[in-house]
Amino acid sequence: MSVRRLIDTEIQSQSGELIGVIASSFFEYYPDGGEYAWACDVDLRSNNTNKEDENVLRSVPITETGKNDVLRWGQPGSTVILNRVGQDRYVIVGISARKVSTTHILEVDFTDFIGKVTDTYFTGKTYRTLYFEELGLYGGGWGSCPFGAVGCFAADGTFIELIY
Repeated sequence: MSVRRLIDTEIQSQSGELIGVIASSFFEYYPDGGEYAWACDVDLRSNNTNKEDENVLRSVPITETGKNDVLRWGQPGSTVILNRVGQDRYVIVGISARKVSTTHILEVDFTDFIGKVTDTYFTGKTYRTLYFEELGLYGGGWGSCPFGAVGCFAADGTFIELIY
């Protein structure tokens, strides 16, 4: 690794920029009785499917500069860029070009100097709005889960948790 690359990595780590995955629908957020801002929940767990690992930031506001792009193109499962504001708060500043929630793994065998794919699979998780039939299946019965609820699914499609 070059010295320039090490310096760039250190600058980026100190800048407080993170990439996360939108984990809920957008809602109006009124912080401390002030003016409202659009916000959503953001998951920072990347590939971890452990439900007990609580790295989900709740009620993360969207900045005015990134609001148009995020509200237009963002949906549960989209990746967003977060910037640190103060010591322990983050805001969403835009849509990210990198996808951090899933990983495609190819296992390759190089016997006889010929590469042959032996296995391929995905790891991680995705977020999406539940389909109509899934509302009754995962939401505890018809009528108890609101239309537009978001679910967290493993890369193979297995249901993990419900996020309202």
